[in-house]
Amino acid sequence: MNKLALKTRLIVVIAALCIVCILSVAFISTSKSKTALLTMATNQLESSSIMMKSQIERYLNTSELFTLRLSKDRLIEGLFIAYEGAFYGGGFSTDKDEKIITPTYLANEKLYGKRTRELAKDFGFSNIMLASVNGQIIMSSVSDPKYNFLGRSLTKGVLKGTNLENCFNKAKAQKDDKVFFSDFQNYKTASRVYSFLCKKAYSEFDHEDEGIYKGDELGVVIAQLSNETLAKITGQRTGMGETGQTYLIGPDYKLRSDFALQRDKFNMNNSFKSNILIKTQAVENSLKGNSGIVELIGPTDKNVLTVYGPLDVYGKRWAFIAEKELEEITSPVKSMVIFISIGAVILFVIVLAIGLMVARVISSPIANANNNLTSVSSDVSENSEKIKSYSANLNDYSGELSSSIQETVTTMDELTQMVNKNLDNIELTSNMSQSSQNVANEGLATVTTMLEAMNQINSTNENISFEMQQINTQMEEIISVIQEIASKTTVINDIVFQTKLLSFNASVEAARAGEHGKGFSVVAEEVGNLATASGSAATEISEMLSNSVSKVQGIIEMTKSKVETATKGSKEKVEAGQKVAQECGEKLQEILNNVNEVNKTVSEVKLASNEQAAGIKEVSKAMQRLDQVCSDTQQIANEVFTISTVLESGSEKLYTIVEGLDGLVSGKDTGRTQNIDNATSMEELENQPPQKHDVTEFSDEDFEDLDQYSDENKSDPNKIA
Repeated sequence: MNKLALKTRLIVVIAALCIVCILSVAFISTSKSKTALLTMATNQLESSSIMMKSQIERYLNTSELFTLRLSKDRLIEGLFIAYEGAFYGGGFSTDKDEKIITPTYLANEKLYGKRTRELAKDFGFSNIMLASVNGQIIMSSVSDPKYNFLGRSLTKGVLKGTNLENCFNKAKAQKDDKVFFSDFQNYKTASRVYSFLCKKAYSEFDHEDEGIYKGDELGVVIAQLSNETLAKITGQRTGMGETGQTYLIGPDYKLRSDFALQRDKFNMNNSFKSNILIKTQAVENSLKGNSGIVELIGPTDKNVLTVYGPLDVYGKRWAFIAEKELEEITSPVKSMVIFISIGAVILFVIVLAIGLMVARVISSPIANANNNLTSVSSDVSENSEKIKSYSANLNDYSGELSSSIQETVTTMDELTQMVNKNLDNIELTSNMSQSSQNVANEGLATVTTMLEAMNQINSTNENISFEMQQINTQMEEIISVIQEIASKTTVINDIVFQTKLLSFNASVEAARAGEHGKGFSVVAEEVGNLATASGSAATEISEMLSNSVSKVQGIIEMTKSKVETATKGSKEKVEAGQKVAQECGEKLQEILNNVNEVNKTVSEVKLASNEQAAGIKEVSKAMQRLDQVCSDTQQIANEVFTISTVLESGSEKLYTIVEGLDGLVSGKDTGRTQNIDNATSMEELENQPPQKHDVTEFSDEDFEDLDQYSDENKSDPNKIA
C-alpha cells in the first residue's frame, strides 16, 4: 500500500468499504427478515390454533348438551317403545348378536327414519342409536344393512370389551343427568374409527300395554360424534399456507383427526389399524398440560414450527397441534438473498466507477497545490520584512492602551460599591413585602375556613330536611298499613255475619233433630255468641285504627310545618353569612394579588440589580484581563519580530514539501523529503536537521486549502502578516 499511488489507494479503500457494507447489510437483512417471518408465522399459527380449539370445544360442549336433551325427547321415548316392540315381536334374543331388520323394523324405519336422521343432522351427530337395558342396539338412524352396530349385543356379542360397551355400562349405572364419552376406537364390524356419547333415558309417560310406567328405564341413547365435523374444523386452511396443518392427538398418541399432508398415511383409520403413534416433544408437552411454541422435526420428517397446547375432551386430555414447515416460512429469505447478491454486484460496479471519479477529483487539487506552493514560499519571504515593521508599531500601541485600561478599572470599582448598596435596600423591601403576603394569606385561609363551615351548616340543614321527609314518608307508609288493617276488619265483619248465619242454620237443624240435636243446639248457640263478640271486637279495632290514622296525620302535618319554618330561617341566615364571608374573601384575594405584584416587581428589580452587579464584576475582570493582554501583546510583538526571521527559513522547507506531494500523488519516493510533520513551532522547524522519510507520513490535511491560501496572498500580500 505504501508504494501505491494516491488514486489507487483511494480506489482500494472505497472497494473494501463497499464490500464490508454490502455484506453487513445482507447479513442484517437476512437475519431480521427470518426473525420477522418466524414471528409472523407464529402469530398466524397461534391465532388459527385459538380459533380452531374454540370451535372444537364449542362442538364438544354442544354435543354433550344435545345428547342430554336427546335423552329427554318425547320422540326418543316413542322410538324405544316402537323398536323394542319390533325386536321382541320378532322373537330375538338379547344374549347374542341378531339380524333384526324385519318387516316390522322396516315399517318403523319408514315411519320414524326420516325424522331421526333430521334430528341427528340438526344436533350435529353422524348417527343416533338406541340400546335396550340389556345392551342390545335396537335402532340406528343411519341405514345399517351390514349390521355394523344394529342388532349387536354390547354385553354378549362382538362389541363386548369395546369403548362403546364401557360407555353403555357407565350410563346405565348412572342415576344423575350425566353424559359419558366413548373415546375413538377402531370397530372391526365397520372397519372404521368412531366415538360416541352415552346417556340413559327414562320413561316420561305410562305405557301400560308395554308394561312400562313413568320413571322406568328405557335404555341408553348413543350419539355418534361427527368425524367429518372435526376434520372440517382442523382442515381449515386460513393462514396455513401450503405446508401448514392442524391435528389432534389422543392420550394413546393416536390421531383424532387426519393430516392435511400425506393424508394417505397419517389419518385416523390408519393410525388405529396400523398403530401409528405420533410422539413428538410438542405432543408430550401438550399431554402434560403445557402450551408453547417449538421448532422440531415433525411426523413428516420435515423441520416445522409447532404451536401446541392441551385440549380437554370430556375429562380426557388431548393434544392440539398446529405446525408449518420452516422451509416455506423462510422461502422469501432465499429470494431476498438472491436479489441482494445481484444488487450487490451492480452496486459494487457503480461504487468502483464513483471511486475512480472521486480519486481523480481528490488527486487533481493536490497536484495543483504543488504548483502553488512555490509562489507561497516567495510570498512568505517578502512578508517577513513587513512583520518586523508591524511588530514595532504594535509594541507602541500596547503601552498607550495599558494606561487607558488602568483608569477604566478604577471607575468600575466605584460603580460596584453603589450597586451593592442598592442591593441591600432591595433586600429589605423584599422582606417587608413577604411579611405582608404571609398576613394576607392567613386572612384568606381564615375566610375560606369560615366559608367551608357555612357550607357544612347549610349541608347539615339540607340533610335534616331530607331526613324529616324520609320520616314523613315512613309515617305515611304506617298510615297506609293501618288503613289496610282497617280494610281487613271489613272482612272480619263478613266472617262474623257468615258465622251468625251458620249458627242460625245449625239451631234450626238442631230443632229438627229433636232430642238428638240438643247438644248440637248448645254448640250453635255458643258459635253465635262467639260471632257476636268477634263483631264487637272488630268494630272497636276499626274505631281505634281510624283514631290512630287521624293522630298520625296530625303529627306529620305539624312536624312538617315546624321543620320547614326552622330550615327556612336557618338557610336564610347561613346564606347571608356566606355572602359576607365571600365578599371578605374577595377583598383579601385582591389585597393578596396586589402584594404578589409588589413581590414580583421587587424580585425583578433585585434580579436586575444582581445581574448588573455581576456584569460590572465581569467587566472589571475583563478590563484586568485586557491589561494583562496588553502586556502580553508587547511581549508577543517582540517574539513576532524574532519569528519573522524564521519565516525565511520556512520558505526553504516549502520546496521540500512540494517534492513530498509529488511522491504522494505518483507513489514514487524522491529521496529528498524531510520529516517535518511533527514540528509544532517555527523554532523547532528551524532547529530540526533535514531527514529523509516516506511520503506516506503526509496526510491530506497537511495540504488543505493551499490553493485558496496562494490566491489570497497573490491578491494581497499583507494578509500573510
